Amino acid sequence: MPESAIPHRTASELLDISMAVPQVINHRLTRMALSGPVLSARDQKEFTRMVVEKQVAFSRPG
Repeated sequence: MPESAIPHRTASELLDISMAVPQVINHRLTRMALSGPVLSARDQKEFTRMVVEKQVAFSRPG
């Protein structure tokens, strides 16, 4: 890959992420709101994964 393509690829990836993040957050918050007081096995797995993802993200430096 030519050196000049690296910044463009990075900018493109950042754009993709910035577009996807609000959609993922919306989906997850909607699932939380609609799950009710008794969680299905699928919801328990998803919510546990969300917590672990956040713990890993916050523990990373920089």
